[in-house]
Amino acid sequence: MKFKAWMVTAALSLSASTFAQGIPTYDAANVLAAMQQLLAWEKQYQQMYQQYVNQIQQIENQAQQIANISGTRNLGLTNNTITAPILSTDIQQQINGAANRQEVLQTTTQQLTNLLKASQTRNAQIQALMATINQTTDAKGIAELSARIQAEQVMATNESKEVELLSQLLMLQRQQRDEELRANRLRNLSLPQGAIGR
Repeated sequence: MKFKAWMVTAALSLSASTFAQGIPTYDAANVLAAMQQLLAWEKQYQQMYQQYVNQIQQIENQAQQIANISGTRNLGLTNNTITAPILSTDIQQQINGAANRQEVLQTTTQQLTNLLKASQTRNAQIQALMATINQTTDAKGIAELSARIQAEQVMATNESKEVELLSQLLMLQRQQRDEELRANRLRNLSLPQGAIGR
């Protein structure tokens, strides 16, 4: 309302032929043209304002898109309950230091149990990460979760290799002990009968 009243006042003051020779005159055509000009300016102003609002919205959208593809979300730490190596670093020393076959079996059984528990935990973590992807709305977050799942799968594969190596190590230990037993038997057989008891 105020704007239109202002336009009428401006139209009247813009009209150059409003006063002629001291006697007020009214030129309706000039007043109408001035009002039309003001209405056109108002429309142009509204269009410019709408363009300004649209540009602000575009800038905000672009800033959001940049935020979506950059930065970190710390998704590498999500549901990460396994961080340390599963197998003892001195497993070879433990097996070599075992006094008898029973200790070797205990050591390897304990290590295999640890690996089995870790594998089950890792599987649960991978499932939780896959479910988290469905809740993530931005591409960067999904990419980070996908990378984390790949890392978990690599670690699970590594644990499988550790199980294989541990099994091979146990098999080599058995073969070595069997060879020692055979060598002892052959030695005992090659000794004279009375020397065995000495």
